[in-house]
Amino acid sequence: MVAETEENVAEVMKTTSKNPWVERFQEAPVNEIYSHLKSLKAYEVDPEYNKKRKTSEFEELITGFVDFILTPSLLNKGRIKELTGRFFTYADIYAAVLTLLARKVQMVTAQEQNVNVYNFLSLIPLPSQKMYTLFERNEELVDVATKNLKNQFERTWLKFLGKQQVGELPTRFLKQILPYFTQTVIDECPHAPLFADFLFGVFNRGDIYAVWSLGGIFKLMVNHNFEYPDFYQAVYRMTTPQLCYATYREEFFELLSLFLSSSHIPMYIAAAFTKKLARLLLVGKLSCQEPIMSLIRNVLVRHQNVRMLLDREEPSKLDADPYDENEENMQKCGACSSSLWELKTVQAHWNPDVSKRANFVDRELQAMESYVRWRSDDEYFAALLERKFGKQKAALDEEEEPQAKRSKKKFVEEDDDVVPTNFIEPDGSLFADSMAFTYSDYWSF
Repeated sequence: MVAETEENVAEVMKTTSKNPWVERFQEAPVNEIYSHLKSLKAYEVDPEYNKKRKTSEFEELITGFVDFILTPSLLNKGRIKELTGRFFTYADIYAAVLTLLARKVQMVTAQEQNVNVYNFLSLIPLPSQKMYTLFERNEELVDVATKNLKNQFERTWLKFLGKQQVGELPTRFLKQILPYFTQTVIDECPHAPLFADFLFGVFNRGDIYAVWSLGGIFKLMVNHNFEYPDFYQAVYRMTTPQLCYATYREEFFELLSLFLSSSHIPMYIAAAFTKKLARLLLVGKLSCQEPIMSLIRNVLVRHQNVRMLLDREEPSKLDADPYDENEENMQKCGACSSSLWELKTVQAHWNPDVSKRANFVDRELQAMESYVRWRSDDEYFAALLERKFGKQKAALDEEEEPQAKRSKKKFVEEDDDVVPTNFIEPDGSLFADSMAFTYSDYWSF
């Protein structure tokens, strides 16, 4: 494997040293490169067949840029951004470079080259954006239609990710790729289910990788009718108390809110997740309490057939609850026969913001969903101290009186530090010889 890597790097170095465009892309000012491009002739007539073909100059230009990206050493990301921002708004250069890069990207295995390729792919415009051509338009030689640009964009990403061993990818590199890929790239790919193997490989790594991959898999299901019958079962298994203490808890609960947004989810699934979230309230850290309650409330708003859990008064405690949180099968966990007694328990929480948020169970649910607000533990404690010493009013929950109404009320706030205009400083001490004063002189018992 090492010998193969060295051979590939040597091949890239060999082609790089012969092409003058590589050095231009590395060092020349962008305006100078643009001047060279404007003087370049992209197409010529083949005298033998009397039809147009790409010139050797154009081929050298495209090869030079691809070899520049595949340089064995780590390239400056700012330089790549400068070049892509200036020249990849032209559809003909865009299509030609991606076509060649898709063929060559499988040749390299050095991590520095992987980083260079990812930086390039993440900095070029998305194929759905409007582009122009730098040279004369010739669909037979360089197809610049949006459909073809999307196909080339998808093919390059597919070749790039397909050659990666997901289990061997460095953690830092995978954390760079996944968010951009699942949030942006996959939406541009016309045949996105082709990336399923990569996404499931990432899912098997667990932790935050599983969370990000679930976001991509969900898009395949919604936008491309991709079948994954155990999707909600997999998400349910991941919804554990440990999530409340993980660094990626916000990302997970945001995705969970998205997963539970469909009105076509079976009742037993919505009930199982609602009940599992309610159990998390009993063991979750402070900063998770309000967001989880907001999520529970939103699920109840979206799925009216689950509100029976809120209306039931029994069971009212853990011992009598038929729900089994350790049962992974959502149909057998007993959520549909349970109640949300956990929310009543949270009403006695020591933090006033948390206990106040739980009061929604005693009111009629509004049709509007509530905002899921995340605050750190430090912010909660700071707010608690400020409230205690009168520096700040408690945070409002989503159903409190609007600010516009409260602002109309006329009142005057007292300020302890303001000195009255008729203030006369007393003579001497209020309690003379206070260390030896007699209590009965001042208080009656």
